[in-house]
Amino acid sequence: MTTYGEAGALDWPRIRKLFVIGLCASLLTFVADMLLGWVDGLNSTGTVQGMVAAYSSISDTRMAASALMGLVGIFLTSLAYFGVYRLLVAGKSRHAHAFRAGVIGYLAFGACGVHVPCLMAVYVYKHMAVLDAQAAWDAMVRFALYFMLPAFVLFVIFEFVMVIAQIRGFAEGDTPYPKWCAVLNIYTGMLLAVIISAIGGDTALFNGIFAAWISAGNVLTFAGLLATMPHAARKP
Repeated sequence: MTTYGEAGALDWPRIRKLFVIGLCASLLTFVADMLLGWVDGLNSTGTVQGMVAAYSSISDTRMAASALMGLVGIFLTSLAYFGVYRLLVAGKSRHAHAFRAGVIGYLAFGACGVHVPCLMAVYVYKHMAVLDAQAAWDAMVRFALYFMLPAFVLFVIFEFVMVIAQIRGFAEGDTPYPKWCAVLNIYTGMLLAVIISAIGGDTALFNGIFAAWISAGNVLTFAGLLATMPHAARKP
């Protein structure tokens, strides 16, 4: 555990700026995910192919907007997590370097490896299905296995490393934040989004929230860290 006698020496204005950027960027990504997930009757289809068909019912403009907004939002969100890295490094946390590695992987694979390819797959399926729905589905499955799955697996691994390092660093008192702030992480927000969407039912609003579960986790993280920052900055 680190005693933060020099907590005031931290560059709080810069950390705050990074957290504000992270909150704005994660809200942008949240809207991007909602644009894709805002469909009725998603779970009533009963099959994964039916769910993809439901997503493909949205307009090309919405798909393009979702892809672009998510691309920008995820990139900026990833950079904003270096504000958390500053806290861990200043506290000489043994988890700081693992957290940084996780952030780099999140940055590398989040937008271009996962988010945008998902929109690409739905877009291609939508226009191929007009000619042959089964052929479109078969092609999309192969696309997902060959090109999306490897990046997705790497993204999940790096995200796990990042979040666990953040949780442990905060819980062990390596930052000037209260230890309970360890709950302000992506996984907590993801869990809340899943619970809310399950309670809400199979409607456009709650299907959109489910699609935005990762960005909901980022919103919770940065909003919570900003809200508790005044207390952390005053820690003796």
